[in-house]
Amino acid sequence: MKKISFIIIILFSITFKINAQEIEIDSIKLAGLCKVWGLAKNYSNSVIRKKIDWDNILIKKYPEFEKSNDFNNYNQQILDLLNYLQKQKYKKEVTQKEFDLIINNQIKELDNFSFLKDTLKYKNRISFSWINDEIFTDSVKNVLCNIIINYKPQKNKYLKGKIVVKHKENDFLELDSISEPYRILGIFRYWNIINYYFPYKHLMDKKWDSVLVEHINSIKNANNYTNYIKEFRRFESNINDSHGFYNYSTYKYYNTDNKTNDTQESLKKSGYIPYNFKIVNKTVIISKVLTDSTCIKLGDTVLAINNIDLKNYIKTYSEYNSSSTLQSTKMNIEYSLSRFYNSIFNLKIKNNNDTINYTENKIVDYNTKTESFYRKPPFHYSVNDSIGYIELTQIKLKEFNKTWKEFKNKKTIIFDLRGYPETPVWLLLPYLLNKNRKIIAEYYYPDKKYPGIFINDKKISTARLWFVKPFVGLKKKYNGKTIVLINADAISQSETACMMFKAYSDKVTFIGEPTSGANGDVVKIDIPGGIYFYYSSIDWHFPNGEQLQRKGIIPDIKVKQDVESIINNEDKILKMAIEYATTKY
Repeated sequence: MKKISFIIIILFSITFKINAQEIEIDSIKLAGLCKVWGLAKNYSNSVIRKKIDWDNILIKKYPEFEKSNDFNNYNQQILDLLNYLQKQKYKKEVTQKEFDLIINNQIKELDNFSFLKDTLKYKNRISFSWINDEIFTDSVKNVLCNIIINYKPQKNKYLKGKIVVKHKENDFLELDSISEPYRILGIFRYWNIINYYFPYKHLMDKKWDSVLVEHINSIKNANNYTNYIKEFRRFESNINDSHGFYNYSTYKYYNTDNKTNDTQESLKKSGYIPYNFKIVNKTVIISKVLTDSTCIKLGDTVLAINNIDLKNYIKTYSEYNSSSTLQSTKMNIEYSLSRFYNSIFNLKIKNNNDTINYTENKIVDYNTKTESFYRKPPFHYSVNDSIGYIELTQIKLKEFNKTWKEFKNKKTIIFDLRGYPETPVWLLLPYLLNKNRKIIAEYYYPDKKYPGIFINDKKISTARLWFVKPFVGLKKKYNGKTIVLINADAISQSETACMMFKAYSDKVTFIGEPTSGANGDVVKIDIPGGIYFYYSSIDWHFPNGEQLQRKGIIPDIKVKQDVESIINNEDKILKMAIEYATTKY
């Protein structure tokens, strides 16, 4: 009996291993198909000129790939797919030498890619070594290499723009449900756009190829709109870009997947939670109270909201949201918690060492919640005779001009950049801080004619824009010292403003916490079903080549907010800046 049981266990174990292997092979083959489709999408002349609808062909042909895992059948289906590209033979047939160059990442030695030998101007961030994968037959490998060696640069009708390259794709918004072929199109499209056009792919934590294999089945098998978005968010989070946010059709989200009338009715009565939160030492703290409350106060520790354990929420957040840095992740979690939306909120609070459960029936509207994230006026004031303060993200031009007259002779001006500039006032400062033109940044941008290649033709930014100068007028150069307040709320344009301060001010000190670490114009990717994901499209860095992406601006003096300062409603970073300006300058 023991012998029979042992045999059954062995058979079960073998069967389990075979099934696991089939799942792995399935994801690898789907990933291979994704790369084949993407190569043709970007390097087949008949596709980029829209002579054929490559999306529609994938949608129609995809079910045939699901019928069998057989090696030969899989490759024959790929050849059938590639036959749509060109009815006549290629003008050139790949040689063994050319094949070896392609799979060994030496495409600069090919005649039509020889320009890549100019390594100062061109950055090659694409690899075709996957073509030599063992899942492909020699016939498939040859056709793929033929696409590359026969490629001639043409106007790509799926792209627009010059430096900021935007994608013109069908979002299939009319679809009521997202069937498997459209889900596959979504992941194929997204993966290949990031693969060929994302300038920071080399800075990701994981290899982009392995991310595809890891997530392709979960998106393929997402059985409703909600799960589709959820799995795509897990996939997209791997680009490690704080510009990698998303949005989707709320109509589809709330009117599919068997949402009940009761659910939709309750949503109409819902609002935002009347509290804002900060994370201090991995603990969620109430940082702002937006309604009268006799039970909740600043500095209270929040353990759970509506049965959601917040420690677990913090741990799993980055699995579904893309962030460039840890400080950006922390900031995004704080915003996410502060924007909880419902009709009622059950909170588990730790208050004076006692744990209490509290039901909050009050809600706040969108405007109240949005305003709670901004600093309140005044946006400028004199701290004393020698120190001035300017809130640079919100101050208006007229207000700034008046303020500058008052502050021009002060020893120190504190500029607050803890946020995203809502006005263009900061663009005046390159003229006001230095008489000379300075380079604040250099950048690479994608080559539309050669996807995967980035151009470095010494494109620079000085932040001195011609249309700004008339607003500067006869204002004299400021000769005093500058202090810039920063934290993770400073992202993108705010970080460019920080780069401007570094270049134009010889006497600048940054105080606070590191900035978000994401820069470069944001570009949208349309995914079937009215879902939109975004990414940074330009490699924007310091003139010496140092990266800002995934690092941020690091303060000269680091100041962390603590529970005591939250309870006392004290701006610890500003306090340190005033103290520093008073004692050091």
